[in-house]
Amino acid sequence: MNCTKCAAPASSMLSFDYATAQAWLDDLAAKPGAYHLCQRHADRFAPPVGWSVSDRRSLLVLPVRDVA
Repeated sequence: MNCTKCAAPASSMLSFDYATAQAWLDDLAAKPGAYHLCQRHADRFAPPVGWSVSDRRSLLVLPVRDVA
């Protein structure tokens, strides 16, 4: 799956509800009507004025390397 805004691989999905003026960013999954976004576009997403957005994406935890 690719980002709906560019050709980069998608990492998140954006869904929204016009009736409640809410938007959600979630981990990538198959959901009808959702927009697939790459990491860059998901991180830069800003909802329309008056809307709220919930970022429900999982945090990626990278392993810590000991550099002694």
